[in-house]
Amino acid sequence: MVDGVHHRDHREGRKGACGVKKIRSGVQSFDDVRRGLDHVNALTPSDLAAYTPILYGSTGGPNLGAAPTLVGRYSRNAAYCYYTFYIVLGVGASFAGCGTITMSAPLPMVTVVTGVGSAGSAYGVAGQAVYYAGTLWIAAGTSIINMICHITGVWSATVPAVWMAGDTIRGSILYPIY
Repeated sequence: MVDGVHHRDHREGRKGACGVKKIRSGVQSFDDVRRGLDHVNALTPSDLAAYTPILYGSTGGPNLGAAPTLVGRYSRNAAYCYYTFYIVLGVGASFAGCGTITMSAPLPMVTVVTGVGSAGSAYGVAGQAVYYAGTLWIAAGTSIINMICHITGVWSATVPAVWMAGDTIRGSILYPIY
């Protein structure tokens, strides 16, 4: 006991001061996540490397139209990758027949535990009228980002709406890489 506060042993397998069991062997701790967020908050534009997003379809490639805008930037520190992107579909764009839409990540997420992943946020303007919020999800051991709409599930040719020229997709995600 120090200054009237009981301090527990912080060795592996013991509870920390807040009562949360500290886990090692590759699983993120609250301190690890905080350090990753501190890295993101300290970024300036010159700290970010270019990475052009690539969209995939589960049954065929999406047609991004003529002269689409594809902007992606990422940063990595020793343990995390922060990725942000902005896409504007060009004239003649169509996702018809492409199935579920996913996108590439600049670096694969580390496999810490099977079934574990990281989530980020996305939003899109589909049908040039309606804003849709979404979640980005990258599973452990992969470099594919899934896009999930808050209303109707995975993004596709018609979800959250029919995509067309001028529509936008934006997002960002922070995930462990080491």
